[in-house]
Amino acid sequence: MRKLVFISNMAAPYQVKFCHAMQAYFDAEFWYHVRLEPDRPGWWRVPLGPRNRILDHVLLSRSRRYLSLDIVRELDRFDPDVVMLGGLVLLSNVVAYAWAKARGKHVVAFTELRRSPAGEPRGRDAVAALLRAYYGDLDCIMTSAEEGARQYRDDYGFPRVVSAHYPADIDGYFRHADRPRDRPCTILFPNRLIDLYDPLLALEVFARVRAGHPELRMLMNAAGPLRAACEERIATFGQPSPVSFLDGIARWDDLPLAYDRADILLLPARFSVGNFTIVEGMASGMGMVVSDRIQGFGQLIREGHNGFSRPPEVEAMADGIERYLAEPTLYSAHAAINRELVRPYTLAETARLFRDVVESVVGPDWLRRNGGTGASSP
Repeated sequence: MRKLVFISNMAAPYQVKFCHAMQAYFDAEFWYHVRLEPDRPGWWRVPLGPRNRILDHVLLSRSRRYLSLDIVRELDRFDPDVVMLGGLVLLSNVVAYAWAKARGKHVVAFTELRRSPAGEPRGRDAVAALLRAYYGDLDCIMTSAEEGARQYRDDYGFPRVVSAHYPADIDGYFRHADRPRDRPCTILFPNRLIDLYDPLLALEVFARVRAGHPELRMLMNAAGPLRAACEERIATFGQPSPVSFLDGIARWDDLPLAYDRADILLLPARFSVGNFTIVEGMASGMGMVVSDRIQGFGQLIREGHNGFSRPPEVEAMADGIERYLAEPTLYSAHAAINRELVRPYTLAETARLFRDVVESVVGPDWLRRNGGTGASSP
């Protein structure tokens, strides 16, 4: 079985578990520069196992450009046949690309849409021109969503670009019972408390709906710089508070329980290129009310078909929640559609997708000659 290394920023739980899934097709190692970045909760730490490694002697962690002084030594030790670069601007990946090309290795990059701090896609600027010049011999670029594929293919001129996705650790979510259940409806705001996801708008939506449904409850992510502002708004709802923060999560594997406690996922994001919470909510069978400005996974929600994709405005999003409250049969109808839509995003199916992309680059004969399965996806 041929060797593959994936080099990325941090040991996110879904990446650690994805490494295990990739063993079905490759002798794979995943390398990271930090265990977790500072804005991630401690319960994201999961056991690494023998195939996930944290690189040593890492510089530039504050800027998140990351350069491991050991990257060449590690590449020489493992001697991979395929190098997958998790991002194009990590300095270790710049070095790894040069190492791989000097030795005739195959190189695939996995990256996101390049965007401004305001969330706008970046055009063909100086950085894009530099990336195109330096990485011109990449075997393939995989992007986390179709928007990124169009950017790298059409705007930046890379010849071989494939739209793909991140792996999602969602197997346990499929076991959740159908909604509604014999309990008051609970709204879940699962994303970090930051401006981009707009938790304060989520609270305004909740307040609007609760005015007609006083039994309504809400669960919120506990982490983020807007926590104090959210607490101040929640205090106006009175006691006992109808809103609770998810402070009790102690382990990554506790996360599905938060979804199982709730009925409708609310995400009025101003912009996002993901978002994992959408896939998790869909697999769980929740009602889905999400912003129409979410790319990637957000595009899975079609207005009125399997959820409500609305402008991030109070009235529009409150109306989406009201639809579920008025028509409880929508839960099961949407859940049946959504669970089938997200099955391809499981760890095992995403590993198969990555194998297929590598096969398309190197050819099935190469995989068969060198110990890979060489099989095609069904």
